[in-house]
Amino acid sequence: MSQESLYFPLWQKYLPIIALQMKNAKNGEREITLYKTEFKEVGDRKVSDFSFNLEIKNGRVASNIRGTAAARGLYEKLTQNKATKQLLTENYYKIQLFKDYKMKIERIPQAEEEAV
Repeated sequence: MSQESLYFPLWQKYLPIIALQMKNAKNGEREITLYKTEFKEVGDRKVSDFSFNLEIKNGRVASNIRGTAAARGLYEKLTQNKATKQLLTENYYKIQLFKDYKMKIERIPQAEEEAV
């Protein structure tokens, strides 16, 4: 089993709420509370946290997520879903998971995107 697939059950569980919050992010950033115990049950990290910064621009990863299996797994799960894949290809998203297991989903407007 690959590292990414370790997190597939977790991301599958949260996919409906993540998809909804991605749609709602056009009206401002959204936040989802996740649970540390769920990550520890499926993940293989003993000491470090599961925080990451995943930026997706026009359907492609625009940030370095090589060292974060949880972020890679989330990206894979999002691109496997037809609705979220369409959102990702048409927009620029920043999805961050913080050490307190709060996930922030932000859609970057086109004007800001071009300035970046």
